Amino acid sequence: MNPAKHAASPQNQIDLVCHPATPCTAPIAVQVQWAVAPSDGGWALQLIYALSGDVHRFRLPAVTASGAADGLWAHTCFEAFVSEPGSAAYRELNFSPSTQWAHYRFTEERVRAQGFVDRAPLVSAQASAQDPWVLVATVAVTPLAPNVPDNLFAPTAVLESDDGQLSYWAAKHPSAKPDFHTRAGWAMPLAWSIA
Repeated sequence: MNPAKHAASPQNQIDLVCHPATPCTAPIAVQVQWAVAPSDGGWALQLIYALSGDVHRFRLPAVTASGAADGLWAHTCFEAFVSEPGSAAYRELNFSPSTQWAHYRFTEERVRAQGFVDRAPLVSAQASAQDPWVLVATVAVTPLAPNVPDNLFAPTAVLESDDGQLSYWAAKHPSAKPDFHTRAGWAMPLAWSIA
């Protein structure tokens, strides 16, 4: 492992912005923090999603038993997209306030491999809509080789308001319509691969 590239994993932070095609009428802010730290003999990427403002105006599914589930993005859902080195492949991770999750692998843009990836993230969320509202997801990662360029990383969010409207949040929106799968919107470097 290249110490200069991996040893210091400072916490990063970004504010997500709402896509203008799906305006959000509630005063809300979405912030994401992330850091990599040692975990169970390996490494883990911890993502902290925080909603502040009129949190009570959003539908947050009740906390339930954690497990894999499809279609989480159809309601309030926090996500992360991470490229794979040297290919068009990438990972999509979904984290629901219910603590359900999805971990998909795509071989190219919007071409999903069958089923879920077996490596389950750990997801914890607050049981009630209080300001700020926080979800924490922890995902196993491995360091990239010193000569491999950093992966591209994009934390995102889908928020469902109390009237059922969806708004789409990311650090960067390069398309006229919300599209988290386009790499042009993946703005952050990450010197790690999702395990």
